[in-house]
Amino acid sequence: MANNLEPNNERPAHAVSVQNDPLRNPSRLAMLWSGGRAAAGVAAGVALIGFLLIRGIARIPILGSEGSWFIIPLLLYVVGAVALALAATELMRLLLRSTPRPRTFFAWIAGVTIVVLFLLPMVSNQPPAEKVGTAFVNLITTLAIGILVSMSAAAATRRGDTRPGLVVPPPSNGT
Repeated sequence: MANNLEPNNERPAHAVSVQNDPLRNPSRLAMLWSGGRAAAGVAAGVALIGFLLIRGIARIPILGSEGSWFIIPLLLYVVGAVALALAATELMRLLLRSTPRPRTFFAWIAGVTIVVLFLLPMVSNQPPAEKVGTAFVNLITTLAIGILVSMSAAAATRRGDTRPGLVVPPPSNGT
């Protein structure tokens, strides 16, 4: 009877083993997290620019930013973008260590998150311009996060990288 266990009979063949863990090298894990922190910085900037364009220049209120004082909602958007980018990086790390096709699953999770955060303002009782403005800021911020975290994971798991300090053992054949 054929089974789907690895030769050591301890775990299913589809599970990521320690030998095949793309982040077993500490410099690879550090690369993922440095990319995630950079993505958080970019996401904060994108959220800030989007908020200032929509609320500050176009004079369209972002949900929750009514009135002349909009610094608190602005800060919440920026901090939220940073938190979302760091959470996305952690999700990618967990997927890379436990999932057979981690970047595919991350793309689906990110895609669903992008659509939900885009549509969420549309179900509010606010004027249409406010809904669209908020949805736009949500869209560009979450797109930036999804793309940058995915690119960071691709760089951190790339085989054959020859940069100094990155020691990547050759892939094992299961022997």
